[in-house]
Amino acid sequence: MGVEQWTPRWSQHRRVWPLLACLVFVLLTLRSLGGGFGVTGDSYAPQLPSSDGNIDYIANRTLGFQKIFVIGLTSRSDRRDSMALAAAFTGLDIEYIDGATSIDDKAIPPEGLQNNVNRGSLLGWRAHMNVLRTIVERNITSALVMEDDVDWDIRIKSQMATFANASRLIVQPVKGTLDRHLDPTYPVPMENHTFQDFHVDDDLTSPPTTSPYGDLDRWDLLWLGHCGTRFPWPSDGNAPLGRVVIANDTTVPEKQHVNQELGSSELILEYPEHTRVVTRARVNSCTLAYGITQAGARRFLYELGIHKLTNTCDMMFRFVCDGVDGRQLATCLTVQPQLFQHHRPAGSTAGYSDINDHSGEYHDKGSTANVRWSVRLNFPVLLNGSTEYIDQFPDAPPVGREALETPQTASRYRKVSVTEFSMLSPVFLLVSQLAISAYAAPPRSSIGRTRLTNKDSSLTILYQNNLNGSDDANHISAILLDATSPRQAAAACASLSETLLSKAAIQAHSDDFYNQLSYLAYNRRANRRQQYQISDGLVSLDSRKGRLDFQGAPRSYASFPVLCTQSTSSSQPTNSSATAANEITIAAAGNTYLGYRNKKSWRFSGLRYANTPARWQYSSVYSGVGQSLNATAFGSQCVQVSGQGSEDCLFLNVQTPYIPKSGSKKNLKPVLFWIHGGGFNGGTGSDPGSDGGNLASREDVVVVTINYRLATLGFFNAPGTNITGNYGIADQITALQWTINNIASFGGDANQIVIAGSSAGGGSVRVLLGSPPAIGKFQGGIAQSNLGGGVGLGQTGNYATAYSSYITPQQGYALAGQQIFTAVGCNQTSVTAQIACLAQVNYTRIATLPTRAEKVVQDGKIVNTEQLIVNTKNASTAHVPVIFGINANDGSSFSTYPKKANVTSELQGIELSLGITEPYAQGIIDSGLFPYYDSGNLTLDSFNVSQRVATDNQFRCVDEATVYAGATTGAFQKAYYYESDRTLGGYDPNGLGGPPVTPGYPRGNPNLPYFRVHGADQGWLFGNLPYLRDGPDLYSLQLESNWYAGFMKRGDPNQPLAYLEARGYTRTIEGVQLSGSWDPIVDANGPIKHLDWPSYSAGFVDVPQCAYLNYSLSYYLEGGI
Repeated sequence: MGVEQWTPRWSQHRRVWPLLACLVFVLLTLRSLGGGFGVTGDSYAPQLPSSDGNIDYIANRTLGFQKIFVIGLTSRSDRRDSMALAAAFTGLDIEYIDGATSIDDKAIPPEGLQNNVNRGSLLGWRAHMNVLRTIVERNITSALVMEDDVDWDIRIKSQMATFANASRLIVQPVKGTLDRHLDPTYPVPMENHTFQDFHVDDDLTSPPTTSPYGDLDRWDLLWLGHCGTRFPWPSDGNAPLGRVVIANDTTVPEKQHVNQELGSSELILEYPEHTRVVTRARVNSCTLAYGITQAGARRFLYELGIHKLTNTCDMMFRFVCDGVDGRQLATCLTVQPQLFQHHRPAGSTAGYSDINDHSGEYHDKGSTANVRWSVRLNFPVLLNGSTEYIDQFPDAPPVGREALETPQTASRYRKVSVTEFSMLSPVFLLVSQLAISAYAAPPRSSIGRTRLTNKDSSLTILYQNNLNGSDDANHISAILLDATSPRQAAAACASLSETLLSKAAIQAHSDDFYNQLSYLAYNRRANRRQQYQISDGLVSLDSRKGRLDFQGAPRSYASFPVLCTQSTSSSQPTNSSATAANEITIAAAGNTYLGYRNKKSWRFSGLRYANTPARWQYSSVYSGVGQSLNATAFGSQCVQVSGQGSEDCLFLNVQTPYIPKSGSKKNLKPVLFWIHGGGFNGGTGSDPGSDGGNLASREDVVVVTINYRLATLGFFNAPGTNITGNYGIADQITALQWTINNIASFGGDANQIVIAGSSAGGGSVRVLLGSPPAIGKFQGGIAQSNLGGGVGLGQTGNYATAYSSYITPQQGYALAGQQIFTAVGCNQTSVTAQIACLAQVNYTRIATLPTRAEKVVQDGKIVNTEQLIVNTKNASTAHVPVIFGINANDGSSFSTYPKKANVTSELQGIELSLGITEPYAQGIIDSGLFPYYDSGNLTLDSFNVSQRVATDNQFRCVDEATVYAGATTGAFQKAYYYESDRTLGGYDPNGLGGPPVTPGYPRGNPNLPYFRVHGADQGWLFGNLPYLRDGPDLYSLQLESNWYAGFMKRGDPNQPLAYLEARGYTRTIEGVQLSGSWDPIVDANGPIKHLDWPSYSAGFVDVPQCAYLNYSLSYYLEGGI
């Protein structure tokens, strides 16, 4: 049935709304993904986890480059207006570099005045030199440079992604080699060599790590917009001949419409319709658009701006790319037809150029050569929100009988209908199919239709996760089902919308599957000779020979475990969603829950763990039963200080690699129970940075993340009433109880729960370690960057103090009691009446008040001591193993960098940064314990002293004293401590930034000094980094997540060598060997672990400094509060 047949007629088709809703949803999704399909609005830059070599990086707002620059005269406001719209409609961020309007003859390089280069061309040359100089001065790793009259296709992002796949085949080495290239004519052709075609889909070269177009040291310039080019010829003698063919590219016009301009006709003569070809650049002309690296910018700036100027700018670019005219050959790639082209607007041709005179003609219509869905020509369509894009070059109608049935058009331009769009775009075909499905089926929120369940089998996702998100595409996952007969195996896979895994697929990923089956044997899920059913027979592990063994058809009367395909390709939380093909229903807590899978884990989101409590009432475990509940989307976050969120917010999320057969409690996994940070006034359990998919997959554990009530709605108390505070902490305990009751249904072991959190989440762990209703509900605790201390240096406390020393209800009310009532106008004479008044105030107003309740108080129920008792082994403290630790410069986030002050001395800088008086600042200097390192920047150098003081005073000293006391007295079963020396991102209110960018490190060089700010180590627990700066980022990620997982499993970070060998984690084995074991605290010498690649063990840090600050290592043993 054609699409036109279900076009809605409102009086007849009452079920059209699901169709339209689906279309709008998918189109908006495409828009948000920035896929370049012409949908207006912002694009999404994938962040979790990838390196700059990830193809997905092209979907960001700079097409995978660090910057996009546009060259143009400020006087040409018409061009800037048009460029602004074009960039906005395709989700690009651009920065203008003003064109030159004058030039001093003395600034022209040698020969520039002797070669008849006209004044207009010289000004154009200078504009390009200005942008190259900008790239060099700002140390920009790569940039896209465009002239201000260029145009491109609405689908530019998908085009650039395809181009990147092609460029990689040219510049990257063959997989498994360091310098062997796919093209046999590399680096230069021999006399008998001829060109060879490669297909863009060939996956034969090593993935890059520094740019999606190929590693930045392997190319100089990508000539993407030009007026013509040709293929490399053997007679050129100095450039490889290989061609990467992009066949059946529907964004390429038919040959009759392709305008080669100043280039060769080889493309037209030698290749089929709709073909684009990427090669080394040869005799290109016009510098309409080009990508360039930092090294390339330096080379071209020297060759064109300093060495000599013998021709126009574009010819000079050509000479460098061709290695002629005495120029050193650069590595330049190009594409034909080009991806960027001059736009010729309607009206007078006088505006076509600011270099040459094009006046004398008038055109009724605008045009852009070789660009089918010109973004500029589609402005009216895009402004109206339509998807009937103007195609400049529609394909010719078919001949013969089909021609009689094809509508003709007299216009040069034609709008593309939904039907035609679906034929042109595979993505839109998917959109249409989804729309038809939505039209024909009941809404997706209903889970009444048949779906996969765990009624008859357990379900395990097998995936060899190396935590390198940019490498996910090179690996496949599979689903393991329980043993069944051969005649039922295919049907079992079909119930998952999958098929039996093939021998060919396994062989293509043999190392991955060898390690997965080896781990199943290590974990006693199977014996080492277990055979598994696949489409071609059986596969088993031959551990003696270190390989997989394939056998023929299984015996019909026997039963074997089944390996099914797993075809969901999404692997990150930001691109994962439920579909009819990947959903699953399971029974838990008396209900049926609908979840789904991605490539790495089973995912259940928005699970309600508590009945929605009345305001300032304790929560209770969710009591609803007999319901079918959708768990494919996150629940609302709790109300934030911005006012966003909802009071109906007590949800949790589960990511698990394994779902047991219904009713079974076999093979249950350790559970990480994550409590988010955010100062008790912000944060959510659905933060992608704490997504558990990677950790679950890599380490075979279950991850639970939760929401809890925040700020005044979660921590308000009024002494003498029944409003006692700590409701957010109580929510955490309710979520723990729900997890204990139900996690077995999701594959988790309720007797093996480790609570963990960072910042306020770490403070929550500290609270729960001493909370009577929480003790006994968990078996270990991890507190990252817990705050505490802050008393001293003339201060009675600071922001950090109350995280480890709990105030009384009266103190809490004095800080945030009557101030809140007054702010909302609750001025009744009794507190009871004021509470009743406040209970009626809208939550947004309460949340956004300048005064907020956000302190843990000694309420007598959740918290009944002033501090966690660690100076003796006692029943008030959970006797479990713990990990505490900080980032090396946590305090840099909680001291002030005085940017606007005129700092004239170290003394003044310390006063301003720490907010202390001169005598105490002078005391810090006089102590000699906090050395001043002179870099020449007085503000920075004094801040460096201050942040060390703040790190000690608010983090390090209290946490070191806690684990030392708890370990030596036996209050904790065992205690481990760390300091993170390699971090990424984090809470950076001072805008300190990460490590400096250096050649080869476009995202910063972590081997150079930088501030390891608060919260910047969280990714190493979850195996989630937004990008990788270098190899050690990945290696340390693998090493540290291994240690955290070991702690979850055994209360000891050190996993057995046999486990690591079975999993094939060779880099982690190397890391353990280089770093040594992570040992528990035994005495005043530690040891603690400095986390990095490799890590190392040492004694406690800044012990004399902490003593100076009145938080000595024995602080708690000596009765400190």
